[in-house]
Amino acid sequence: MQNQYDLKKYMVLYVDDEEKTLKYFAKSFGDEFRILTANSAAAGFKLIEEHGDDIGVLLSDQRMPGETGVQLLEKTRQIRPRLVRMMVTAYADFGAIVDAVNLGNIFRYISKPIQIEDMRNTLRRAMEHYMLQRERDELLAEKLAAFNNMIFTDRV
Repeated sequence: MQNQYDLKKYMVLYVDDEEKTLKYFAKSFGDEFRILTANSAAAGFKLIEEHGDDIGVLLSDQRMPGETGVQLLEKTRQIRPRLVRMMVTAYADFGAIVDAVNLGNIFRYISKPIQIEDMRNTLRRAMEHYMLQRERDELLAEKLAAFNNMIFTDRV
């Protein structure tokens, strides 16, 4: 089945404090997706603020110096609720998983080491989910505008 979406229309942001992991991720998925990387939660949040609606998917490692991945996901959810958020971690921390779901409203929880084909499929589904949400929001806005126009015309 052919993909009907341009997967490079929006960026994927991966936040992790391990530089090698960031380079490997960009190299592995850069042909199919536009990849941005950040080596801390603060740097990732800054990129989200700078690029706004150009980022569709956010992946964050949990254990990083400074802010945790859950904190980044929660802050991001407040300013960009439609952004598809995912948690990536090498540690099975039940509390972090619960917080990621409840506070960060994550799309998926991914264990390290990342399996390339599984991640590729997950990124495709996440990006398609983001694009479908945007399409839905645009259609609802058009429908609301048409409805308001109809009401205005009836009043006149």
